[in-house]
Amino acid sequence: SRRARGLLRSVDDEQRAVGRGDDQARAEGDRPGDAWLAELGVASAFIGRVGDDVWGRAAVEVLESAGVAVHAAADSSLPTGTCIVLVDAHGERSMVTDSGASAVISLGDLPTALFVPGAHLHLSGFSFLHDGAREAALTALRLAGEQGMTRSVDPGAMSVVTDVGSERLRG
Repeated sequence: SRRARGLLRSVDDEQRAVGRGDDQARAEGDRPGDAWLAELGVASAFIGRVGDDVWGRAAVEVLESAGVAVHAAADSSLPTGTCIVLVDAHGERSMVTDSGASAVISLGDLPTALFVPGAHLHLSGFSFLHDGAREAALTALRLAGEQGMTRSVDPGAMSVVTDVGSERLRG
């Protein structure tokens, strides 16, 4: 299925047991983790960039209908990012990704009003794959740290840690 790839997710400071992450959230009804959190009553926001296309509009609609505050710039020149997940008979996954518009998220796409004390910032490893998006992701980590926010990064692959560096990922 097509899914907008975003830069970050911001979650309020309310503590809830919500499972093991995005994969489990999708298994519980094929919805993104931030939508799942919002449906549990946790204030959450999505910051990203989508194509100005039917897939981008659908992704925004899914998140908004779940109660997620969506901050998604619509890009008129690039499509919404997609990820095709292939699973073999043994459960091993391979992914074919086209980052699309999310590859060019920029500092101007970051709503700084969301970086507040007590909130949590979660970044996807996809945020670090392209130069422009990487700059925005590292800036988001820095802004979150300056505000005393807790932060987490799901690198998704060891290559993200190797390419970016563990120190930089810590913010």
